Amino acid sequence: MWQYITRRILQSLFTLWMLSVITFGIAKVTPGSPLGLDDPELAVKMTPEMRQSLITAYDLDKPIPWQYGKWLFNALQGELGLSLSLRNEHVQDIIARNWPVSAQLGLSAGVLSIGLGIFIGVLAAVKRNTIIDYASMFISVVGTAVPNFVLAIGMILLFAVTLHWLPVTGWGTLDRAIMPIFVLMLGPLAGIARYARASVLEVIKQDYVRTAYAKGLTQRVIIVRHVLKNALIPVITISGPMLAGLLTGSFFVETMFTVPGIGNAFVSSINTRDYPMIMAQTMLFGSLIVFLNLAADILYGIADPRIRFN
Repeated sequence: MWQYITRRILQSLFTLWMLSVITFGIAKVTPGSPLGLDDPELAVKMTPEMRQSLITAYDLDKPIPWQYGKWLFNALQGELGLSLSLRNEHVQDIIARNWPVSAQLGLSAGVLSIGLGIFIGVLAAVKRNTIIDYASMFISVVGTAVPNFVLAIGMILLFAVTLHWLPVTGWGTLDRAIMPIFVLMLGPLAGIARYARASVLEVIKQDYVRTAYAKGLTQRVIIVRHVLKNALIPVITISGPMLAGLLTGSFFVETMFTVPGIGNAFVSSINTRDYPMIMAQTMLFGSLIVFLNLAADILYGIADPRIRFN
């Protein structure tokens, strides 16, 4: 198993390196210029000396391979550079300030969506073709079909404008967190519930489950001890990328509810060609996906002992 983990870690590191190369290259060849150098209004106000000074200060006059090599060398030492849009701030300081909020929001939504999704999916499978099954699948369909911006607007109109139960903006208290967490979690919850239901329905048809029933075991024991472990493999597979996406913030949800997270900073960095911010946030997102997928692979063997690592 340790050989497998070591091999997967090396593969993950290679994947992240390739991600950094591709992202840096795309950012550099994309039309546009950072520092507002391609803005006609700013160009009028900026003297040639000022323009050249900014280009030199941020090494934009150097060859692209040289710029990438410097970024990689500094990044390996924990220095992600100065933001081009917020020129006096280090990128790592911006991420350290904004990402914990997005991580709290995403982790809360992820834990709830995984836990409730599995519960709803298993309940729907056990109570197949009953009102409970139909109600569970209705929730899943609504969660999948309704865009989060429609859900966010609807919740704001109902709970904030009409009923005055919840505040619309801000972060840091439970009442301010309820709506953004719910909006962010509903879509992933719906997907996990559908996967869990389909997987449980497939597993309960297996011979060993029928044998367990024949031995007189209760349904609860059979589901918890025999069915769930094997049925969780598809759920574990989709949970890794889903959780990574939630942890890196949602631009729309954070904007709608004025959550001071990293999602808004990521979109702004793309619009302003803020290369250091683009690289840092892309690598953060990529690292989460890669290593959460690695964790999912390891959990396969824990969930189903029949799986062996080669």
